[in-house]
This record gives sequence, C-alpha cells and structure tokens, in this order.
Amino acid sequence: MVQLQVSWHDTITEFGKEFGFNIWDWSAVLISFCSVLIAICSFIVAFKTFKSQKKTEKNTTPAINKEVQLFLVNNKLKEAYESFIHLLILQISLEGIEVDGSKYRVKPTSQFWDLVRLKVTDLHEEIFYNKINEFTHFHTFADFVDIFNNDIELLHDTIENSEIDASFKKTALKKCIENLFPIIQLWYKCLRESFNIDNKEISNILDTHIINCTDLSVERIFKIRNVVLNSNVEVIKYDMQEHPGSQYISSNVDSLCQLLVEFIAVNKIDVEINNFKENTFRWIDSVMMNTLYCSEGPLISFINNGNAGSGNVSVANPSQTIQPQSNNSNSCFSEITTTNYPSTWLYQIVKIK
Repeated sequence: MVQLQVSWHDTITEFGKEFGFNIWDWSAVLISFCSVLIAICSFIVAFKTFKSQKKTEKNTTPAINKEVQLFLVNNKLKEAYESFIHLLILQISLEGIEVDGSKYRVKPTSQFWDLVRLKVTDLHEEIFYNKINEFTHFHTFADFVDIFNNDIELLHDTIENSEIDASFKKTALKKCIENLFPIIQLWYKCLRESFNIDNKEISNILDTHIINCTDLSVERIFKIRNVVLNSNVEVIKYDMQEHPGSQYISSNVDSLCQLLVEFIAVNKIDVEINNFKENTFRWIDSVMMNTLYCSEGPLISFINNGNAGSGNVSVANPSQTIQPQSNNSNSCFSEITTTNYPSTWLYQIVKIK
C-alpha cells in the first residue's frame, strides 16, 4: 500500500516537472476539481428535491376517480346538447336574416363561441391507463370531443370571413350540428365499456341530459337575469310548423329525432323521445329571446317579424316588458323583462363588415 502511494506521488511529481507546473498551477487544478465535485453534489441535491416536490404534489393534489370522471363525462352530453341548441340558433340567424339582400352576412359575437365549445380539460385518460379496453373507449370519446372543437374553430373562421361563399358556410355549420349524434353514440359505448353502466341508468341519464333536459347553463343565466320561463309542458303545446325558425331547422331536428329512435331501438334503451322536439324548440325560444340582434332588440323579434309565433315581440327599448298574447298556444313565456344593456344578453348577432 505504501509502495502504491509513493508510486502515485512520483508520477504526479514527474508530470508536474515535465509540464512546468508550480504550486499555483496545482492550486488551480485543486480548486477546479473541488468545483466539479460541488456541481455534481448540487445536481444530485436538486434532482432529489425535484422528485420530492413531485411526490408531495401527487400526495396533496386530490386524484380524480372513476366516479367523478363519470359525472364529467355525463355532463359532456349536456354540454353537447346545449351547443346543438346554439348552433341551431346560428342557423336560424344565418338563414333568416338578410343583409343587402344576401343571407349568411351576420355572425355571433365571441360569447357564442365560448358557449358552443366543449371542455376537454376535465377528461382524464390516465385513470384508464392500466386497462386497455376501458382506455380505448374513453379515449375514442375524448378524441371526438377534441374533433368537435376543431370543427367549431373551423366554423368560427368560416362564418366570420366575408369572402367565403354562403354554401361553404352552410356546409361547415351542418357538419357541426350533425356532430351531436356521434357524441351520443360514443358516450353510450364509453359508459358501457369504460364505466360498466347498465342500460337502465343510461336511460335515465339520456332522458335528463338531452331528451327532457330542464337544466342547461343558459337557464341559470336567465334566473340571474330574473327571466321567468313557463315550463308547464301540459299547458304549453307547440305547433312546430308555426314556429318562426321551423322552416330553417326542422330538418336537422327531425333527422336527430329519427337517429335517436333507431339508436334507442338498437341498443334497447328504455326512454321516450315524444317531447324531445318540443323541448328543443322551447330551449331555442328561450335563447333567442335573450340574444340581441344588432344592438336593437331580441333576435326572436326579427325572425318572427312581429307575428304571434313565440310571443308578440317587435321592438326593444332600453327596458321593455314582453308579454305574449294570451291566446297564443305556441308561447313558452310568462311575462318577461328584458334589457338592452350588453352585459345582460347571452351574445349578439351582428352584421359582418
């Protein structure tokens, strides 16, 4: 052992003599060596601290479970239906309003696009990573939600571009409207395969979230605005052919109804859709009444042209009470107070410049 130490000492001494190293050079080498050691130690400490922080974050952040994720997936169904309602209103606006003799010359304000997009951040695929079948169906559903939003972004760009022909705008809008049914199909497969939900519970969810939905986010907005909706279905019966927007959107609503009938029959889901069309038109009326057209008044007054399709609405002062005719069987409103202040409307329909 002593011989080895001497050998190393002699080697270093000879190396120093050969290259002219003095005590200051060796000091510099020693300092550099110590610096490298300190840097390595700092890196190790930093790495261990990072791992510790990640572990702490994982332990302190509540992990989403399947029960919570199921609630969020079901809520996505309601979001898609609400988006469907707003898209139909956009179709009514584009088809029913002419600017300088041309259709498709209006657009909704930015609030509209926030309402029709679906949230994707609350879909957590990681909880299914260890089960391939559950993951596959959940991923397919989440992926289509993303596709849905991409189609909405494309529609946004298309509608607002005054250089694009109306036929292209109509095609882009139709595609987005028709996306609701694929979401329903993928939602069903997701619940069956990823969450193992039986048809009885699926029937209840489908009924409350779409078929006979009575709780959309727009209703909560109306309550805040003191808008009173008459939801007595037994008293209010619609004549769909007399609805002011029927000529523009009935084909889309009828098509969805037919698809739902076939879907329910094939999958043996126990739910009635008799009131679906009426319920959909009721939501359409509700949103149209609270959509401002060109800073002048409710959109429904321009589509209706003052007739008694959904209430005798013609003009809007800064604050106006709108009271439907008592003999109008198509009305779904009790006395409603609306205002022209921008913050009180869901969104506006404006002319494209």
